[in-house]
Amino acid sequence: MLDDQAVLQEQLADDQALSLRAVAREVGIAATSVYIHFADRDALVVAAMERCQNDLVRGIEGAEAASVDPAALLRARILLPGTWAHQNPGLYKVLHESTLSRRTDMPFQAEPAAGATAAVPRRSAPRDASGTWDP
Repeated sequence: MLDDQAVLQEQLADDQALSLRAVAREVGIAATSVYIHFADRDALVVAAMERCQNDLVRGIEGAEAASVDPAALLRARILLPGTWAHQNPGLYKVLHESTLSRRTDMPFQAEPAAGATAAVPRRSAPRDASGTWDP
C-alpha cells in the first residue's frame, strides 16, 4: 500500500491532495480497508514519508560503503539526496515542503542531517585494517 501511495504522492506532489479513497482505488481495495492499517490520511502520508526517508538513508549508507576515499564518501553523502530529489521531485516536495513535513514529532526526519554531521569527523579519520573507521 505504501508503494502505491508513494506513486500517487509523486504524481500529486502535495500531501493535502491525497485521499484515502484514491490510495484504496490504486491498491484495489475498499476505502474502508485502508483504515485497518492507518488511522487517517496523515498517518498514511507520514508512514510513506518515513519509508522514503529510510530508503534514502540506506542508499546513502550503501554509497558510502562503496568507497574508501574520505572525499568520495562525503561527496556520496551529499550527492545522493540531490540525485534522489531530482528523480523524485513530488516525493521530495512532500518530504520537505508539505504541511506534514513541518511537524516536529517525526524523528526520522533528523536522521539524514545527523548522519551527515557524524560523517564529517569520521571522514577525516582513516579506516583500520578491517575497513571500519578508526576514531
